[in-house]
Amino acid sequence: MSRQQDEDLIDRAIAGDEAALEALFRRHYATMHRFAQKICANAADAEDIAHDAFVKLMGSIHTFDRRSAFTSWLYRVVLNKAIDFRRKHDRRNRLAKDYRLIAPEIQASSQEAALSARQVVDLILGFPDRERDAALLVYGEGLTHAEAAAIIGCPVGTIGWLLNKATTRLNTLMEPETDEREQAERPVRDPGDPTAVARG
Repeated sequence: MSRQQDEDLIDRAIAGDEAALEALFRRHYATMHRFAQKICANAADAEDIAHDAFVKLMGSIHTFDRRSAFTSWLYRVVLNKAIDFRRKHDRRNRLAKDYRLIAPEIQASSQEAALSARQVVDLILGFPDRERDAALLVYGEGLTHAEAAAIIGCPVGTIGWLLNKATTRLNTLMEPETDEREQAERPVRDPGDPTAVARG
């Protein structure tokens, strides 16, 4: 998708061309839907979110700041809509038990400690706003630091700092569970067992 094609459609949409708005929607719907589904975990809900984002686009296309790519603005709209949806409808009461990451930057200490990608997203959604957004955009959506910075509205260098904080926070959340598992799996020796090794 070329940026120039988006610009041409935006010009026409601002001038009142409904067909241009529809063309923008068709061009970007798959991306909008995929990103929303990563957050809400349901295809039908993601479709509603994508349509809500498009309604927002229709009403505010004239406010689009052309200093950034249209896709950056669109990600911001979808992200806000999807997170609002989760806040209203999601009643999470579970802690993750697997740790398989949506990004290689966050490593589990062992295979058994792996979180499922869905559970990682659930945890990340509880992070402070900018850490959450940076992790979802870079780890979940594969955007560059520069693209994420344009969407969040911060310097590019800040993205690395936010991702580091998000990584540390996620690993910290998993440490208690890992420690408990290691203690449960550690064999208990009988004090009278001659195979016990005295340490000290």
